[in-house]
Amino acid sequence: MREIKFRAWDEIGKWMGNVTSFDFDEGAVFIKTKHSDDENKFDINNVPVMQYTGLKDKDGREIFEGDLYKYTISHDMYNPESGHTTFEVVHVKAVTFEDGAFYHGTHLLSEIIEFDDSFTYVGNIYENHELLEESQNGTK
Repeated sequence: MREIKFRAWDEIGKWMGNVTSFDFDEGAVFIKTKHSDDENKFDINNVPVMQYTGLKDKDGREIFEGDLYKYTISHDMYNPESGHTTFEVVHVKAVTFEDGAFYHGTHLLSEIIEFDDSFTYVGNIYENHELLEESQNGTK
């Protein structure tokens, strides 16, 4: 059975914290910051909450929804004039939860982790959103 954990992003304070509890009667989420043992109370509708996938990357880092990971795809091409060429394309995708499963782009997260050695953490969609935008625009 996988461990159930959540983290949340405080847009105003610009920090990510561990969710310690939810109070659904009050509509509140309680978050502990990385730097303190203090709990902060937020309206659950105003704070993005991300779930732990139950998986860790090759470096032992826990993977949450919203994490950005890059991976490299090698392409082989043949040009009659220059011969055989291999080039690599780096992609950055966010971890998402859809239809009861965690995905990285269009691939199941568990399969990417198992078969792709280039799968590397680069940030998250809140603190490093520019990495995702650059990848989508083809500049990275």
